[in-house]
Amino acid sequence: MGDSLINFEDGSARLAGTIRGGDEAGHFAFELRLDSLPALYGEWRPKFEANGNEFDVEIVSFGYLILENVSNPNPGARRKFSAEQIKVIQRLIATLFSSAEARKGTPPFTSKKGHFLGGVLFLPGWIILS
Repeated sequence: MGDSLINFEDGSARLAGTIRGGDEAGHFAFELRLDSLPALYGEWRPKFEANGNEFDVEIVSFGYLILENVSNPNPGARRKFSAEQIKVIQRLIATLFSSAEARKGTPPFTSKKGHFLGGVLFLPGWIILS
């Protein structure tokens, strides 16, 4: 799992592994660091094809100030962002998942059967617009 942040053009990021979220269940998490903002966290999940092996990534939610709040349904647990900030965040998230270095050691990317197709899909409500 990516324990250390990787620097990209828009900021730094890492896959934070599986964490126990606000609902006490396991969630795949990631961390972003952008200029002038605190560390921010989000949730992702694999979206498998019918064959059960190939998958893309879905971004479920983002903007948590505390890693353990990932999956907390209360909108107050997440930061709000401008349209301009959202574009930068989306670009950084896509860059994170396209990085083989970032994915190294992180399930399901480590599966011998699984194959990441490279898609990063942003689910409705994944981020809160200010």
